[in-house]
Amino acid sequence: MSLATDSVPTLRDRLLALRDDLRQRLGVAEAFDAGLLAVLADVEIVLAALTCEPSPGKPNEASQ
Repeated sequence: MSLATDSVPTLRDRLLALRDDLRQRLGVAEAFDAGLLAVLADVEIVLAALTCEPSPGKPNEASQ
């Protein structure tokens, strides 16, 4: 599945907002929530993949 070029900034903006919300929730929590930590890790992985640009002629390492 490929993303349309114009949809990537919107997805990135939404993921950044989600990441900020998760960090805020974890910051005020009395105990760590494993579910929130897992979602935060997944969001960070997707954000890293969105910002990773492969070298010309080489496959994107994140997609392998």
